[in-house]
Amino acid sequence: MEKHYSAWNESEHLQTFSDYALDLPIYTRYRNQARFHNLGRCLKKVLPFSESVVEVGVGGGRSYTFFDALRREMGYKSQYRGYDISPQCVEYCQKRFGDFFEISTTTSPKYQSADLLFFFDVLVHSAHPRDFLDSVCESTKKFLCFQT
Repeated sequence: MEKHYSAWNESEHLQTFSDYALDLPIYTRYRNQARFHNLGRCLKKVLPFSESVVEVGVGGGRSYTFFDALRREMGYKSQYRGYDISPQCVEYCQKRFGDFFEISTTTSPKYQSADLLFFFDVLVHSAHPRDFLDSVCESTKKFLCFQT
């Protein structure tokens, strides 16, 4: 992991981005609806036209939890792949949700090509935002949705 992002590999990082796991399920649902409102509106419009989905910056799985609930609610079974630069976050998500998460780098990342690529609050953490957007655009077949 690059020096600039070394703090993202510490235990506090995972704890910060997986705090929803300690919440009551009903509270989590309403908190996630508020947090992901704008992204959710976008995803609802494009998910029916997306057979494959890539998420960049999965953290502790909060946005995946929201996405998966939305996907189930809408009855879609899109193929999903999630990426993060933190090995501990990827390991946590793999154990909790399944083996469809993997580590990516911040320098010249290569993401699986997909109909829909989305991310939530990732651009603000990027050391080189234009390069990051170039990388995600190269992997996007149809739709790019993000909130920052």
